[in-house]
Amino acid sequence: MLPAVGECLTLKDMRVIALLPVEKSSQEIVHQQLETLRNKTGITPAGMLSDGGSDLTGGIAKFCAAHPETLGFGDLPHQAALLLKKRLKDYERWCVSSERKYSSMVGIL
Repeated sequence: MLPAVGECLTLKDMRVIALLPVEKSSQEIVHQQLETLRNKTGITPAGMLSDGGSDLTGGIAKFCAAHPETLGFGDLPHQAALLLKKRLKDYERWCVSSERKYSSMVGIL
């Protein structure tokens, strides 16, 4: 359920419906998993967060097209980290250990 008009969405307004580990993922697999969860739980989510991966983004977009009451959103910390990575890629201090620094930056955000 979304908060009242004029109020911000907070972590307490969200809940995890399922965690589904997979060996292979695609837009179609994600879409089918979302449809299966909707049918199993009877829940049509008001919104879904994605880290921007093409499989999740595409699967969520297909679900939203079939269920216009659901909105797809990007995860802002991931987006900010990707922008920082792009902006800092040519700096030596960033490149020395980019994976470690990238993880640290994500943690800070």
